Amino acid sequence: MQEREEAEELVTPGEVLGKGSQLKAGRGAYFSPQNDTVYASLTGRRSLIPPSPLSSDQRSTVEVTGHSAHGAIPEPGSIVIARVTKVMARMASADIMCVGPKSVREKFTGIIRQQDVRATEIDKVDMHSSFRPGDIVRALVLSLGDARAYFLSTAKNELGVVSAESTAGATMVPMSWTEMQCPLTGQIEQRKVAKVGYKPQIKYIYIYIKKKKKKKIDLKSHSSIIFHSLVGWALHPLKLQNPNTTKNQKAQLPKTTNTTIPAPEMASLLHLRHPHSVFNLSSSSPTLLFLHSPHHIPLKPSHSTSITLKPLHFRPHTAPFALTDSDSPKSLSPNPETPQTLLQELADSFALPSDYFAQLPRDLRLDLNDAAFDLSSGPVIDECGQELGETLLNLSRAWEQADTSSSSTLVSKLPSLEGSLTDNAKTAFGKRLVSAGRRFQSMGQYGQGELQRIAKAMTTTGKLLCASSVSAETNVQPKEETRMLKFGELQVALTSDKANIGAAIGFVFGILSWQLSQGVQSIPESSLQYANDNALLLAKSLRGALLAICYSSAALSALATVGLILLARDLNCSAADLTPLLAGAATNTTAVADYLCSRFDAISARLSDTTYAVDSTYLLFSAYLVFAMQLGFAMLCAGSVRAKNTMNIMLTNVLDAAAGAISYYLFGFAFAFGSPSNGFIGRHFFGLKDFPSSSFDYSYFLYQWAFAIAAAGITSGSIAERTQFVAYLIYSSFLTGFVYPVVSHWFWSPDGWASPTRSKGDLLFGSGAIDFAGSGVVHMVGGVAGLWGALIEGPRVGRFDRTGRSITLRGHSASLVVLGSFLLWFGWYGFNPGSFITILKSYGESGGYYGQWSAVGRTAVTTTLAGCTAALTTLFGKRLLVGHWNVTDVCNGLLGGFAAITSGCSVVEPWAAIVCGFVAAWVLMGCNKLAERVKYDDPLEAAQLHGGCGAWGLLFTGLFATKKYVREVYAGPSDRPYGLLMGGGGKLLAAQFIQIIVVSGWVTVTMGPLFYALHKLKLLRISSEDEMAGMDLTRHGGFAYVYNEDDELSFKPGLPLGRVEPTNSHQNSPPQPAV
Repeated sequence: MQEREEAEELVTPGEVLGKGSQLKAGRGAYFSPQNDTVYASLTGRRSLIPPSPLSSDQRSTVEVTGHSAHGAIPEPGSIVIARVTKVMARMASADIMCVGPKSVREKFTGIIRQQDVRATEIDKVDMHSSFRPGDIVRALVLSLGDARAYFLSTAKNELGVVSAESTAGATMVPMSWTEMQCPLTGQIEQRKVAKVGYKPQIKYIYIYIKKKKKKKIDLKSHSSIIFHSLVGWALHPLKLQNPNTTKNQKAQLPKTTNTTIPAPEMASLLHLRHPHSVFNLSSSSPTLLFLHSPHHIPLKPSHSTSITLKPLHFRPHTAPFALTDSDSPKSLSPNPETPQTLLQELADSFALPSDYFAQLPRDLRLDLNDAAFDLSSGPVIDECGQELGETLLNLSRAWEQADTSSSSTLVSKLPSLEGSLTDNAKTAFGKRLVSAGRRFQSMGQYGQGELQRIAKAMTTTGKLLCASSVSAETNVQPKEETRMLKFGELQVALTSDKANIGAAIGFVFGILSWQLSQGVQSIPESSLQYANDNALLLAKSLRGALLAICYSSAALSALATVGLILLARDLNCSAADLTPLLAGAATNTTAVADYLCSRFDAISARLSDTTYAVDSTYLLFSAYLVFAMQLGFAMLCAGSVRAKNTMNIMLTNVLDAAAGAISYYLFGFAFAFGSPSNGFIGRHFFGLKDFPSSSFDYSYFLYQWAFAIAAAGITSGSIAERTQFVAYLIYSSFLTGFVYPVVSHWFWSPDGWASPTRSKGDLLFGSGAIDFAGSGVVHMVGGVAGLWGALIEGPRVGRFDRTGRSITLRGHSASLVVLGSFLLWFGWYGFNPGSFITILKSYGESGGYYGQWSAVGRTAVTTTLAGCTAALTTLFGKRLLVGHWNVTDVCNGLLGGFAAITSGCSVVEPWAAIVCGFVAAWVLMGCNKLAERVKYDDPLEAAQLHGGCGAWGLLFTGLFATKKYVREVYAGPSDRPYGLLMGGGGKLLAAQFIQIIVVSGWVTVTMGPLFYALHKLKLLRISSEDEMAGMDLTRHGGFAYVYNEDDELSFKPGLPLGRVEPTNSHQNSPPQPAV
């Protein structure tokens, strides 16, 4: 015997035990060849067994020994029973309940991949057609995974779903190897069905004839077959029923007494014509036998004597889960019990010792908590009623607290509540009982079987309640059918309103087709000039075909319009409604005109509602895109900082959105758009009181909030890697709740003193400051706030050496920088085009192809061109300046172009956007050079990018705004100023310059003192020691990335430093590490 080392330690599943090169995996451990590591597969004590001196392998064997309460452990090659918990497109997860005949005591998770469902046609496997959550499956363990996760397979005939419950609460009956049917509703569902059970390998049985003679019966020649099914630890006699027999022909085989059955009658009972013959258990245990053989065994005609059957003494086949039993109330016993009786049995099953639940092992206590959750989760009071719902809630609390006495008292009240339940309440109560009963069933055998008795009572009662409510629902009279329009799978309910809307659409489409045909016909054939006669003939043919199509379309539209109007009258009016219209000529004409006018008024009102709905949907979608920019900010910031500060910067981005939402809801929106108000600040809608109004809806609030938190996110990048967490909380709330809303009120509110849409008083320089999407309102506010925060804090440790020379502290992940840049690019299509707020607005006469939808598309184009031009300019500019291509600089240049074009994206030509992006790139590079000279440290270049490029964007709008687009986007006087270089004078440029000054000044006088006060109170910057160690470790309890001991030093947080010796001495000595 090999001796074990006595040094033992407690390990958990998935814990690393050592390397495979040093240890061998024994019991309770497994080896992963992917990383040459040995892991624990259960919770227990780790022990080492020294190798035998004669063995060629001198590695020690590591074993993990668990205590007896842990039960069976899944191993490769074992057959397990599991409950499906989640089904995804390519895999399904399941909780393993049994390994062979033994139940597990810990929670083990199995994964069934798409390629492991079937052995053939793997590419055609649909996971949602193979499994459903709640299904019980029999599966083969393929391999062990980490942390109690196992790969399972059902790619054999005997593997797959062995029990599935329908929505009505009944166990599904298998119809084929791919289908199962609910016995109550008849609904068929797809499954990967297992062939549970097999033909018993029994050749002979002994029976006793009336004359008390023992006779040997050959099973090959007789069909008098009696099976016994073993479930866990108890034998249950099985009653066999032919689906074609009547109720009087059923035979029950008791457990303790002998039964006399004539052989011919038994033959009719046991005549198996189909493999799916129904087997009803006399026991309430949900055990089924699903035979493979589709053939019956004929009975000899000469065998006519009556026989007495006694319990047989042979080893039965075990089928642990139900499959073909219908589980309907009628099949549970010959005389179905009432729900009140079963509820009383359930109450009796909870007659337990007062400390029973408290004495349960920890793993069973967890299962008890799961049962409490299943019993009371969701809107239990709404579904089950006030009294029953409160009882279930109190019962679940008693289970969670392991209070057995309270649990028994509460369960004893359930029988008295059954009579007052509605059908819906019974269904909901039944489903909750079945779900909680499964939890008790998964606890396995404990004590004297009390938990299994509870599980059986809960499951039986729950299914009976569900079945009774379903049968009651089948007696409900069908609803009155409505007229439906069917076209293939498309079904539309016909109403008068829908018919009227369809008639209006057909009318508009007919007018468009007629106008198009008139336009084509007005082109004379003599104007067609082509190189040869064949081309001319082809052109004339196409012209004729187009005319035919257009005229046909106009005619069909007219017919459809008339038909839909008549259909609307038929759906909405009776014959009596048309009688007054036919009384006389004059009266008839007036009545018809009045009627048509009223119908068109109704259609106009519907179209108006549709316009509001489309505009609101457009604004909401834009708000979602702008909010997605927060994810871009988070990724960009995480990649631009060092790895030791990743968690900190990610948390600040979450905080910007969370704190900004509350402050903007309470104060920010009111300060920004509270109307009526003065030109400086709003004073209505605090906490969205009296909201929505005729001017604003909830979608508008959500959109503006997304803008506000974007400004706060810009500031967080400037002060990254050295700022205390409380400072983020204070400045973020202040910025989004007061500083930013005041600026947005000045330039975006109809009451703002510099707004181009000002409704009261004169416009600033006759035009107002045009900042369409926020180069100044958003980007300059965030950039200038970050500028003051970074200046007051000072640079990071190590950013500049003692001589003042700049040292680049590069971010740890260029991949995250690129990902963040693309996410911001994507979000900018909601930031700029979404600032139109509405999309269904025509410019000029209605019905044209050109409208605000065209302006939205043009804005997206100018945004794209500016960003792309800035990225390319930065790429080649940095190549000339520093001599290499840098992806981080290119991403910053891209964002700088977007920030610059944001102001004038809607009022400039696409070619002007290229100019904007080109200049923005040089502005960014120039600001970065200036920052290095003055020793200003901004990890994300946020102040330079958003502040500098945002200011250039405002000036660019004053130079290149076109007259046509300004008048389209901003309603007002026809002589409104526009871009200086486009011939519009310098008034707009002056207004833009004023905006730069006031935005910089306002943010300076508000955010500057705030950061200075935090600095004096020592709430702004962390200590140098914490900064050098990294804020993830010192402030957030650990690093964002998991590092193993085998990882190279270069991948760990921090900056490894080494002493550099002079080149003329000690040339062969390696660098010494710095202390």
